[in-house]
Amino acid sequence: LTVQDQNVLLKIVEEGPAYAAFVFCADTLHALLPTILSRVTVYLLEGAEKDPSQALAQALLERLLEHDYYGLLALQPALCAKRETFLEHCDALCLTCHRLLCEKAGATPGALAVRTPAALAAALPNIALTYRERAQKTASLPLLSAAMLIECWEVLH
Repeated sequence: LTVQDQNVLLKIVEEGPAYAAFVFCADTLHALLPTILSRVTVYLLEGAEKDPSQALAQALLERLLEHDYYGLLALQPALCAKRETFLEHCDALCLTCHRLLCEKAGATPGALAVRTPAALAAALPNIALTYRERAQKTASLPLLSAAMLIECWEVLH
């Protein structure tokens, strides 16, 4: 879908009738706007490839929860490999935190959701979106990604 098509879809999701439920299918999450991803629950079908950006977002959370500062900073080269992947990693962090908050509100949260403080899961998307916006300008990705990781660390400390 084009960006314009996705904005129409977003309007339907936000303003659709209360009795309706929508099911959307996509080959990749990266093809969808962050605004759509923030308003839906994502289910990966069995056998689907694990998204490298989701894996990095999960590793970031794990290192934060383990208080592993140097391990967190070790993610920086993968985070800033290319501008496009940096943007994808920011989107994945937002999506991961959204999923964790939904799990925490549910009856059977997963292990990572149980360990992740709600305040952390709520703060990280704001950080990711701020740095995503900065990356779209002419910023130095290595410096930007290091600053983002440090700011994520400071949320807990």
